[in-house]
Amino acid sequence: MKKLRILFTGIALLCGTMVRADEPHTTVTELQKNEKWWGGNIGMALKMPFISDTQETFNTIESDRTLSAPFLVSSTGRYIWSEYPFSFELNDGKLTVQSRFENVNTAVGGRTLREACLIALHRVSPPSGTTPALELFTRPQYSTRLELGLNQNQEGILEYAAQIKQHDFPEGTLIIDDGWQSSQGDWKFRPGQFSNPEQMIEELHAEGFKVMLWVSPFVSPDSPKYWELADKGFLLQDKRRNKPVILEWRDGYSACYDLTNEEAYNSLLTELKQLQEQYGFDGYKFYGGKSALYDEDYITSSNETEALSVDYTAAWAKLGTEFPFNETHASWKMGGQPLVQYLSDKLTIEEELASIVPEAVAAGLMGYAYISPGMIGGERLKKEEEPTPSLIVRLAQVQAMMPIMQFAGAPWKMVTGEQLEYCRQAALLHVKIGGYIAQLAQESAQNGAPIIRHMEYEFPKKGFADCTTQFMVGTKYLVAPILDGSDKRTVRLPNGQWKDDKGRIFKGPLVMEITVEEGRLPYYEHIVK
Repeated sequence: MKKLRILFTGIALLCGTMVRADEPHTTVTELQKNEKWWGGNIGMALKMPFISDTQETFNTIESDRTLSAPFLVSSTGRYIWSEYPFSFELNDGKLTVQSRFENVNTAVGGRTLREACLIALHRVSPPSGTTPALELFTRPQYSTRLELGLNQNQEGILEYAAQIKQHDFPEGTLIIDDGWQSSQGDWKFRPGQFSNPEQMIEELHAEGFKVMLWVSPFVSPDSPKYWELADKGFLLQDKRRNKPVILEWRDGYSACYDLTNEEAYNSLLTELKQLQEQYGFDGYKFYGGKSALYDEDYITSSNETEALSVDYTAAWAKLGTEFPFNETHASWKMGGQPLVQYLSDKLTIEEELASIVPEAVAAGLMGYAYISPGMIGGERLKKEEEPTPSLIVRLAQVQAMMPIMQFAGAPWKMVTGEQLEYCRQAALLHVKIGGYIAQLAQESAQNGAPIIRHMEYEFPKKGFADCTTQFMVGTKYLVAPILDGSDKRTVRLPNGQWKDDKGRIFKGPLVMEITVEEGRLPYYEHIVK
């Protein structure tokens, strides 16, 4: 028996009292002819669209791709939404949904994927009307993650910014990563590493950079801050031992703010705003918040609703919306909010290239328009194998057409010669189309439409439901990147006239095989008469 079973373990917003049923609520829906589904969790993107004969089994708590929502949408115009996590399976022409909390029913949102997506999101996760800072979309971002590691320091950051300009890369947003602070949870610049952080920020601004700081909800257990927060009851509690819990995460072991506690949330928000006002930087990168870290026994949930691990994810993501310059690494039910959602780091550059388009288009269908697909160069601090320069180039090229383009470290330390020039050209291409992306971001804030669009969304019922290697940027650009180590691919053009990146005109519908030299990103502008 062929079956797809997917379990949501994401986070519910705190709304009303709800308790689990002794037996799960079950709803069975007959699948329509050729009906295909998207949604749930970004970690499932490579398996989308979900169809009746899919054979895989999934459990999203095992995934580190924690952009999620209790939302499914279909190619025939139907959708499913719940306020709470649910599981589902596709089997023998039926979609079976199970919830521990409520009956979850299928609704009709139109006749196509686009109609269902827009109608559903307006009903259940309406656009906020505001965007993250538009500068995030118009210029590249440069993380200090690989450049300085945990040795963040004023001299190194200023030198990195100078090198960006010396290599003729466009100024953008500089993200000062983990290691700038004196200890986790104590938001002070390390005195031995930063002689005058206010002056550093002023110099970076004068050179044309915006500046963001890395923050997390974690608190060093051997710091004075820990005891201050513990006395106030602002830390996640191990209720079985009646003491703050110590969590294991990337940097070791730490206590953690309980952001489902309203007082703790407001206290951290006040601290972050005061820190920004003191030093004059522009915003924050919010690391952490993945629901897999948080046992439900640790969470207080201030309005008496049953605590879920994903309540924490929602609270952490909400904190990000308080700052126009933001980025968060985990979200639940935050579609339509003015929040840049980082999709996730990958173990290898090959994995990142393979997943970048499926994840980006799935995110858009789930209501997350303002995506950062990942850092070019990835998480390589503890890796032995370096990605090949040609794959770095291909990743830079595809990110050039995404809402956010972010380098993990100095491009000239990852590639050299012609390949460095190709990466620079990709950064300049991002600047070139940045105004259009910012326009799409503003439109999305009003109408909920994705910026990065699945081909089936933009051209419904034209045979694009299974197209996972090309995408649309708004209505204007069709992008067909190289997503592996080859130099060939198939391009499928819909009906109409299309001008490629070399200025050649093609008339669709058309399927063609192309050879793509290393310095080229194939994209096609839709010519509207």
